[in-house]
Amino acid sequence: MRRIPLRVVCHAIFRSEVVPQHVRQLHRQVATTCVEQGSQLVGFYCDFGLRKAHPFDYPALLHLRGGRADALLLVRTPLLDTSPSPDLLETLCLPPGQPMSWFSVPELRSLGLLPRAVRLTSFARLRAAELASRGFPPHAIARWLDSEGFAPPRARHQRWTTHDIAALLRPVMTPEKQPVR
Repeated sequence: MRRIPLRVVCHAIFRSEVVPQHVRQLHRQVATTCVEQGSQLVGFYCDFGLRKAHPFDYPALLHLRGGRADALLLVRTPLLDTSPSPDLLETLCLPPGQPMSWFSVPELRSLGLLPRAVRLTSFARLRAAELASRGFPPHAIARWLDSEGFAPPRARHQRWTTHDIAALLRPVMTPEKQPVR
């Protein structure tokens, strides 16, 4: 089974004097770490400290909202900065003393940073069938459905599972196709 890389978007918050060389260096470090972990960096966004109070103010979240990434890597530099921030994303996602965090799309939804997932099982089935026909394994299909905003079939779960995908793709037996006994 081939491994489908996790698609990552990085939002870097610079709370010190910004030098272009430091931005490029952090970008290279994040890209290298992603490759080492079997992931793919699909977006790198710099935040230079301007206060933002709404999720639509973050290009990285817009990237995730569009289903073009599976996870957000949030990084603050300098790493040891513990001063409080008026920034929405930093306040919700980076506790004082923690310089970085990873968040999946379902986790960002639960924090209210992305729109709620929609319960359209017929569309989820079509999308899953299309991805399966292109050779994607069930775990990758589950990630895609999560990132594209389809709510999992069981309300108590935040994300799709491979079991959910198998059930979704199971052929439906209509009365005329029922086996004769």
